[in-house]
Amino acid sequence: MKLKDHLPLKAVADDLGVSRWTLWRAARSDIADFPAPVVLRRRVYWKKSQMEALEAALLQFQGRCTFDRKRRHQKLAKKVALAKRSAGPKQKQSRPETLPGQRDLFS
Repeated sequence: MKLKDHLPLKAVADDLGVSRWTLWRAARSDIADFPAPVVLRRRVYWKKSQMEALEAALLQFQGRCTFDRKRRHQKLAKKVALAKRSAGPKQKQSRPETLPGQRDLFS
């Protein structure tokens, strides 16, 4: 494989006018026909021949708002599921003890 045929992540982001984070979000999303990046020694590249496919796929990409909405929904669902699992039957709270000379505010 020749690296002459590949563009690094930063160059792709600059050419398309998006941030590196947007590219990663789009790559990890379920966009159809989004070309997979090539990772070599922790560096990310896309083929030059895939630039048109990348641009077309990014036009279908709904952006960060969708990801944030999904992420918030997933976090909330996890919290609710965890709370349901950890919370046993609710115990009735008893009234606090009153000290001598203290008025009972609850009666």
